[in-house]
Amino acid sequence: MDQRFLLIANPIAGGGRGKTAAPRLRDALVARGCEVELYFTAKASDGATRARSVAPEDYTGVIAVGGDGTLNEVLNGLPDPSVRLGILAVGTANVMAMELDLPRDPVELAKVLVAGRTQEAAVGLVDERRFLLFVSSGIDASVVQRVDEVRTGTQGKLKYIPSMLHVGREWKLPELRFTTIEGATHEGFTTVVVTRVRGYAGVMKFPRGIHLGDGKLHVIGFRQRSRLQYLFAFARGIFHRLREDRDVFHVSTSGVHVESTDDDAPWQVDGEFGGRGSVDVRLDPDTTRLFVP
Repeated sequence: MDQRFLLIANPIAGGGRGKTAAPRLRDALVARGCEVELYFTAKASDGATRARSVAPEDYTGVIAVGGDGTLNEVLNGLPDPSVRLGILAVGTANVMAMELDLPRDPVELAKVLVAGRTQEAAVGLVDERRFLLFVSSGIDASVVQRVDEVRTGTQGKLKYIPSMLHVGREWKLPELRFTTIEGATHEGFTTVVVTRVRGYAGVMKFPRGIHLGDGKLHVIGFRQRSRLQYLFAFARGIFHRLREDRDVFHVSTSGVHVESTDDDAPWQVDGEFGGRGSVDVRLDPDTTRLFVP
């Protein structure tokens, strides 16, 4: 059967690398006998709009060319999340590409796509919005909110530094608690991350025991209070030494309600600011399939 791919590309991702990487992937797929449609987004939500008309039988796969935000947008546009998804990572953190060990070179990725091997992955839901990576409330969400407030042009990792410094200077810690769908309540946190993957921000790792294919939501609660404590935890994550202890709590579940005592803490989903206040996270009954090497 002929293979048909839809490439939904963010041309400004990675400082403009999306504009050149997408045609390279298209050409590499065409060279392997595939039919390819390339669609460039022009503004936020364009990717979701294009994906909204896709049915599973239309394409062999839909490929997001950009970062984790582009992948999230495409996933949320699809009427049926079981459509096979791929990503050519040219974004800021590229967490999903790292989690799946996907090649960043368009020619090498084309080989993976044509081979057609996929991994089933559960999809998370937050306020009816799908996600594949994580939802969080607390310090990191404050950084994402600040980035959203001052965003201009393309984004890169270096553009997060001023927002991190701003949040570090203000240092307003929320008081967070969460209740799992099983009924257990845990309190005393300053950051809560609900994740489907072990990698975070493209530079650190959560505690072991988290796998994309396990079909669970993993809730990581951080009790750190000072800047120094957070810097130490971040450093441990970078060197893959973040472990459960009195300041790091980990539990798996299929649903969780996260709230702050003043109901005003910011939250983010897959690196995009989501809002403020309490948030409900659960698993979607439908799963997706991701191209893997």
